[in-house]
Amino acid sequence: TAFDPMHPDSGRLAIGELYEPFERECPGEVGRTLNLFFQDELDFGCRMPFWSNQLFEVFAAHKGYDLHPLLPALWHDMGPLTEKIRLDYADAVVTRLEDCYFKPVFRWHEERGTLFGHDNSGRGRIAEGRSHYGDYFRTMRWFSAPGCDDPKLHGPRAFKGLKVNSSIAHLYQRPRVWIEAFHSSGWGTQPAEVAAALNEDFAYGATVVNLHGLYYSTRGGWWEWAPPDFHFRQPYWEHSAALNESLTRLSWLLSQGVHRCDVALVYPIDALDAEAVSY
Repeated sequence: TAFDPMHPDSGRLAIGELYEPFERECPGEVGRTLNLFFQDELDFGCRMPFWSNQLFEVFAAHKGYDLHPLLPALWHDMGPLTEKIRLDYADAVVTRLEDCYFKPVFRWHEERGTLFGHDNSGRGRIAEGRSHYGDYFRTMRWFSAPGCDDPKLHGPRAFKGLKVNSSIAHLYQRPRVWIEAFHSSGWGTQPAEVAAALNEDFAYGATVVNLHGLYYSTRGGWWEWAPPDFHFRQPYWEHSAALNESLTRLSWLLSQGVHRCDVALVYPIDALDAEAVSY
């Protein structure tokens, strides 16, 4: 069902339903034991151009004119002002999405010190991301670990999704880039394949990994939604510590100083007719 993210209470309601129960049921553990949350495929049940009962009031407040008689321009050519109307609409809507939904949820996590990651629709495809969220870069910056899915091992890696979300992390000083890895790769997936594929994903910008997934049960095992389970059901589980530790070290290393320029370039004074240069 459709959810109106332009409603002034949308973020507060999402927090109350999705995140505050963890604080209530696990007092003192959010930000400690429960130190990360992950948003998978956020879908408001509607697409751009978004509609809301708040729309006309919001648009007039942001842009200073009445959208009522100009609504057809969102679908049809109404002459020279068509592009302006569409751009003004998109800017007003995305600003409202940020203020009502994305920023409050982001701040809830920031205040508690929890990493907030995602694999959201678009995954580097900007047009699809726009259809879901109005502006992929502006809205996905409100995650501390923007990221994407890299599903099947036997295919190309998530180059586009990682590069786009790595760019978001760099632009907005977010600490990590999330990769949700290798669902639907099959029960025969081997650690060597995982290591090789993740090394490539690291090269494209990933800095934190979750392997999909850990199933509570394999009853009805002919129909697992997205095998494999990379954990204790695998014959290699008893040897997995070495792989997991190497992924941890790489994730840590690639997260150090990536989002700030802290390298000094110093030139000999006699080689320059100026002072030493550093940045």
